[in-house]
Amino acid sequence: TNMGLEDFASVLNTHVVGHFKVVKAAWPHFVKQHYGRVVMNCSEAGLHGHFGQLNYAAAKGALLGMGQTLGQEGFKDGILCNVICTEGLTRMTNDLLPEDQRISEDELQRTQQPAAFPVAYLCHETCKATCGVYRVEHGHIQA
Repeated sequence: TNMGLEDFASVLNTHVVGHFKVVKAAWPHFVKQHYGRVVMNCSEAGLHGHFGQLNYAAAKGALLGMGQTLGQEGFKDGILCNVICTEGLTRMTNDLLPEDQRISEDELQRTQQPAAFPVAYLCHETCKATCGVYRVEHGHIQA
């Protein structure tokens, strides 16, 4: 809450408008071929907030609504949209937390598991899921 409007808007522009621009460019092609897959890259911050990151949490939360809406709108055209929420704790973000909430270096390493496998599945032609929100953390996937 100590940030200025420019800092707040800049992060929303990067994450929300950035996702919108990519989807806007691809959507007509998806409709034409009656097939498409969209995976929004959200964050645990979008689900639960993150201390010291109001702008980031707001931007990532917006992607949840965007993903759900795109999944509903695209379904009739064979376009599926899902959202993955990764836990992106890093040394930088860990340092933003109050000292009693910080995690150990070992735990930090375990949180940085790749999200490539769930994204690959959600983009595959055999995937029929849409409007899903999937948490990817510690190498596990949870709907």
